[in-house]
Amino acid sequence: PGGGRNGSLSELLAPNVGLRLPMCGLLEALAPGPHLTRMCPPVTFGNWSSYRPLLAVGNNAGGVQVFDLSTGVLEKEFNLHATPVRGIEWVSLTSFLSFAYANLTGVGGKVKNEIVLTSTGSGRVRQVRADANEESPVCAIRVSHLKQYFVVLFKEQPFELWDLRTLTLLRTMPDNFPCVTSLEWSPLVSGKAQLRARQASGRKDADASVGDRAVNQLERQPSLPSAGPPLREQLVFTDADAQLYYFTVEGNVVRDCTRNPPEAGMASITSIAWKSDYIVLGDADGTLTVWDLKGKVLRTLPTQRGCVKRLKFGPGKGNMKVLALFADGLDVWDAQEVQLSVQARCPQDLPGVSDVDWAKSDKLVVATLDGCVRIVDMELKGCSSPVASQLDTSRVPFVPHLLPPKATLRLKSQLQHLSPAGLAELVTPERAPGETALVDKLLQAWAAQRAPSDSLPTGVAERSLSVASWFGDEEALRFWSVALHYLASRRPERASPDLLPAVEATLGPCYDLWCPNPFYKALQLERLLLHESRRTTHSHTQRCACRLLLLGQSDRAVQLLLETDTCSEHFHSDSLR
Repeated sequence: PGGGRNGSLSELLAPNVGLRLPMCGLLEALAPGPHLTRMCPPVTFGNWSSYRPLLAVGNNAGGVQVFDLSTGVLEKEFNLHATPVRGIEWVSLTSFLSFAYANLTGVGGKVKNEIVLTSTGSGRVRQVRADANEESPVCAIRVSHLKQYFVVLFKEQPFELWDLRTLTLLRTMPDNFPCVTSLEWSPLVSGKAQLRARQASGRKDADASVGDRAVNQLERQPSLPSAGPPLREQLVFTDADAQLYYFTVEGNVVRDCTRNPPEAGMASITSIAWKSDYIVLGDADGTLTVWDLKGKVLRTLPTQRGCVKRLKFGPGKGNMKVLALFADGLDVWDAQEVQLSVQARCPQDLPGVSDVDWAKSDKLVVATLDGCVRIVDMELKGCSSPVASQLDTSRVPFVPHLLPPKATLRLKSQLQHLSPAGLAELVTPERAPGETALVDKLLQAWAAQRAPSDSLPTGVAERSLSVASWFGDEEALRFWSVALHYLASRRPERASPDLLPAVEATLGPCYDLWCPNPFYKALQLERLLLHESRRTTHSHTQRCACRLLLLGQSDRAVQLLLETDTCSEHFHSDSLR
């Protein structure tokens, strides 16, 4: 930048100086999308001492990236599958299940499913169902509330019940079992059962000194009796006719308890969410059905937004907000008050949404089709975390565009009109609350990057040129480079020391359209001589001869034409010319 004012790299460095580009850091980014996001279990009184807000992001390459949302740093990256990741389900704070299968299906829609259990602490991976053949695609995995069981749901075959502690298959449902479209485990577990579950697991999730529970799960053998007796848990699921089934699970015994017929006009259920005494059902037509188990009240909410792709209650006791994902956006409803809290449509409010989850009780994690993962507030307006909140380090580069647009223009204008007194007069009474610290950091970085003898220029043109180069304003840099050159060349006797380099130097080749006629002609002739030295064909020679004639170099043009080989078919025509 700046034309010929700064010189080339060879002029600035000594001939024997060796250049090195040492890498001082590596910032990993998201893998190419679309992405699938799953947040780890929420913070509780039992796990707050060891809790870390980890987000698992799956991609089409078969990898899973784990981010710490408190810092935004990529903690771990696992290449788990050879096919696109279809789903992720956390089983503890440090381990998760993931499944994948290829896009190309076999005969009859059969695929080769892959399910693995991964520990984020040790990186150890254990295959689940490693001996499975081609079968119906896995559509979901659901882990029970007490982390005893998990269910593998298939698209067109009965589901499987697995023991999570030993990773053994407990039962496969018979062929005459209803085709399950959605399933959810009951969070209503008695106090005695919870106490027994804590004693059986040794409170591994709550106490970090005991060790990583996922590592224990990967290393534990099925024959070990330390898992303890199984506890009874409940689950609900729906079939293709929208009938709601209530089952109990204890070990490998699955008992049918109740069956509720569908409501009038209800389409096929695609998603279920259950928290406390509320069950929310979403169907293929976009209708949400809120079922109050305690009050025995059922309410229907027609959203008219198409198929409900996912439902999930927000974390936290008493938080009855439920998240609904649609093909054209997302909604957040209050299940207790049965009213809409916030709504976002695509692409008006957000880019296309591929997946969504709760980051915390008042934050959402939204994976969009533009390859980003956004942390948004409950208003769905502000996303991610402001840069000012991450300024806990002194190594902040001078990047003015970290500021909001208005603040960037304000800072640029103040630097352009700064008096020779320096930065002492740089006052910004109109700064936003979170803007002051960032501006101060940027000014410190700017002062540190300048040489000790590099003071702020005194003239308007010189100062504007310097500010344009600091801010990366290409148009302003071109304008002030040309203006500075002509201001200095027309009044050399009044030129300040800052203008002397501009008086002596000419504009660089990138400013050829703004150069004087003699300099433009000399520049074009220099370029033409370079092309002439590399000519290989007769057409190339013809173009060079025409350009030489246009530049008034007729003798050199005639010489080029006379150099045509006598054996060439163009020799006669070139000689006549």
